[in-house]
Amino acid sequence: ALNIANFDVDFVTPLCLMEWSKSDTFFLQLLLPLIFAGLTAFKMLVQHLIRRASGTEKAEWRSEIVQCVKRRFLSASIMVYHTLCLRCFEVFRCEAYPDGEKYMVFAPQTQCWTTTHKVMMSVS
Repeated sequence: ALNIANFDVDFVTPLCLMEWSKSDTFFLQLLLPLIFAGLTAFKMLVQHLIRRASGTEKAEWRSEIVQCVKRRFLSASIMVYHTLCLRCFEVFRCEAYPDGEKYMVFAPQTQCWTTTHKVMMSVS
């Protein structure tokens, strides 16, 4: 039932531009709320500069920007909450292969307990 709310970016990957792995998808999905907040902050800053140039600037523009960025960050976090939870817990699932090495289940090209895996675990 929660698959409806699963905003997965696996189907859109820039393979024609660069090599893209499941690890890259993991980091992108965890950064989505910050990306949305950053885009909002940029949009609000541009609006502020336009208002300033036209002379219709509000005195409380900084608090307005901060509040809008907070709201967008929280909205984006709620929207991708299910995906964030799935990705955070998938990092801890490793499976042993016949050669004796352990690899992540959702990203079989990433060996467990390597630097990449440890960074992914600390981020999640």
